[in-house]
Amino acid sequence: MSSLSSCLAKHPDLLCGLPDAFESDGDVAGRGVLIAFIVAVVTSLVGAVLVLVTEGFEFYGDKGRRKWMFRARIFIDGYLVSLSDTQAITTLALLISAYFYLGCSITAYHYDLVCSLVLMSSAAFIGSMVVMHRYFDSRWWLGVLRGALIIACFGLAFQLFRRRSIIFPSYKPHSDIKNPKGGYNTGLVLPATCFIDHPGVTNTSSTHDFTASPTWIMNLTMSPSSNNSSVRRNATVVAPTANASMTAFTTFTSNDDLSHGGDMVALGFLFAAFMITAITNCILLFLEEREAFHQWVAYPVRCGSFLASYIIALYALYRFLELQGWMLKSGWFVDDDGETSVESFGQLMPLILLALPILALAEQYAAEKPTTQRNKDAGYERSNYS
Repeated sequence: MSSLSSCLAKHPDLLCGLPDAFESDGDVAGRGVLIAFIVAVVTSLVGAVLVLVTEGFEFYGDKGRRKWMFRARIFIDGYLVSLSDTQAITTLALLISAYFYLGCSITAYHYDLVCSLVLMSSAAFIGSMVVMHRYFDSRWWLGVLRGALIIACFGLAFQLFRRRSIIFPSYKPHSDIKNPKGGYNTGLVLPATCFIDHPGVTNTSSTHDFTASPTWIMNLTMSPSSNNSSVRRNATVVAPTANASMTAFTTFTSNDDLSHGGDMVALGFLFAAFMITAITNCILLFLEEREAFHQWVAYPVRCGSFLASYIIALYALYRFLELQGWMLKSGWFVDDDGETSVESFGQLMPLILLALPILALAEQYAAEKPTTQRNKDAGYERSNYS
């Protein structure tokens, strides 16, 4: 992600102060994006529950039903495998866009929403993955590819969350303080880069209302005789006798929430669930007498990882809805309905991608039915069972 100094050099009109207008971003926070992520979480939750229930009957239920429970679990696994792959790729695409392409333009508000979406999507595919048997052991090269994909998602998510500094507004403000233009004062409407690596962070003793403190501009000042572009390009302090604050940084009073919630902790729990489940699956591959270990160790681990994943998904959804709900009521969007409609490619794509797991499920259903083929050259009839 671009640094503050590089963004100031590339975009001379970048303003770290309350803007005249605030634009929505439907590709990040649109209704279609949110619906797609919620549907993915709900369907993966239902599928994961069914897998755990059928697996429970396999090991703790009537022996006569084990064969049917096994077949049902394998069938549901096919859907969850496709859904997990889709969500992992969606998460990676979202992270790449936010981290590499929206560095100077994404606002603190949309940055926070991306973090919530990443947690939701990660919880959906990790929650699905931890209950499955086929995700890593179907083919070794697929296991390696999927493992690399998940590690890449966790690595970029860690960097995304870590870059929110102690002055970064991470949630809806504690109180509603209106500015003279009629909107609520909040750092959420500023570019995220204004907070990510602001040089004044290390010199402040209190982060409360940072944008109204002298520290907000004390390390971004210039001498009236110095060249404005050079200061913006380097974002360094010039030792002046009479300082003038840079026009890019204007002070204002706000009461933003700087707590950051538990996003990093939640990401850590998801990574732990992934690692513990992966380790137990590896142990199962090398155990000759695996049933006892599976029954008393692997299955409880799956249940615990599943529960933790979907609690995190609900937490992320709650934070997304609360923050977006506050912003929609704040008046900053005026008549801009970009986040309440489904009218862009970026919103339709995640909705359409939800069809891929359904197609995989239909294909698996068709593959399990016998098909009669007539080989005219050989002169006999044969049945193929997949």
